[in-house]
Amino acid sequence: MIFALFLGLSKMTNVHSSLETWLSPEGVMMVVVGSAVGALICLLLFMITVFALPLMLEREVDFVTAMITSFQQVQANFLLMFGWAVFISVLLFVSMIPIFLGILITLPLLGHASWHLYSAIRVMPDTD
Repeated sequence: MIFALFLGLSKMTNVHSSLETWLSPEGVMMVVVGSAVGALICLLLFMITVFALPLMLEREVDFVTAMITSFQQVQANFLLMFGWAVFISVLLFVSMIPIFLGILITLPLLGHASWHLYSAIRVMPDTD
């Protein structure tokens, strides 16, 4: 939809004309808006899942309660969790450089570290 809003009537027939279209003011604006929308979607997904999965594994809670609790905990510890999200992003990007082989080491370490972060913050769902 973002592409259609910014470049809907543009013709991209080959690599040369496509590059000109992407570097036009509309193309650059599309990349900026698309990146901002993607970042917001990533932030929302991070907020509802970062603690939800370990919470469901450790305690018997439904997924909606786990997502709401995760969202609340990220809001309560936003700077720490934002730093953790940036760290995860950078580490995954760097581990993809050597033909994705670094992910074999990075993902288990991040999973273990995430569990410890979950344990340190002491996530507790509200029980009314």
